[in-house]
Amino acid sequence: MDVTNKRIRDLRIGMLHMEHKEFSEKTGIPVERLVKIEKGKVRVKLADIISVSDAFDISTDFLLGNRKLPSPPLRNEKDARIWGMLEALPDEQLRELMERLAEEADAPAGDGGE
Repeated sequence: MDVTNKRIRDLRIGMLHMEHKEFSEKTGIPVERLVKIEKGKVRVKLADIISVSDAFDISTDFLLGNRKLPSPPLRNEKDARIWGMLEALPDEQLRELMERLAEEADAPAGDGGE
């Protein structure tokens, strides 16, 4: 399977937690084509990449496999430096960091006083 096919699947399932239909509605990629893309049965067209990129404000470099993370809009130079440091982390360290952040996000919020 091509890296772009896998990135689209990982984006839909792992990052956005979307069903095929919702992803299809947001990107304009027909569900049937999306399923084939995710299974690696068809090559991803440039139009598909642009549709996904535009719909979710995701870097085309990420979808093409040139970046580890989908680049967010950077507000300032500090954001750009932080993003660069994250991109430079070895894959295993980045994976561990992402897992810890996900655990923190899932943890119940404290009641503020304790």
